[in-house]
Amino acid sequence: MKNPTALAKCHAEIDAASASLSSPIQYAETKTYLPYVCASIKEAMRMFPSIPFSFPRRTPKDGIELCGAYIPGGCRVGINPVVVQYDKGVFGDDAEVFRPERWLVDEEKVKEMDKAMLLFGTGKRTCIGKNVSPQIHLP
Repeated sequence: MKNPTALAKCHAEIDAASASLSSPIQYAETKTYLPYVCASIKEAMRMFPSIPFSFPRRTPKDGIELCGAYIPGGCRVGINPVVVQYDKGVFGDDAEVFRPERWLVDEEKVKEMDKAMLLFGTGKRTCIGKNVSPQIHLP
């Protein structure tokens, strides 16, 4: 374990909440009683995405302009979850650091960070199992 402090916080939160949790634990209970555990899971998924390579797409037949550059039709383009999920503009100057607390901020900042989470793909090709997986729900 590379972050014993975070692990200790997770253990303490689970111990404090154990009397209030059902067996098996329900998703709604995790959000209510285990916010730090949920934040730790999201932070781990952010730092170590299950698909660490780009999601390839083809440009339209007539080409496309991306970020001010023209890309001809039929070219393969993609975005890499590792690059996006370490973006300091979204996740802060300490984006290389495992810090679950970044997810325990105001709801607007969490929404911004959630948009940059590419674990299940994005857009019309989002993984259909995203909302039924035993992961923390990401909108």
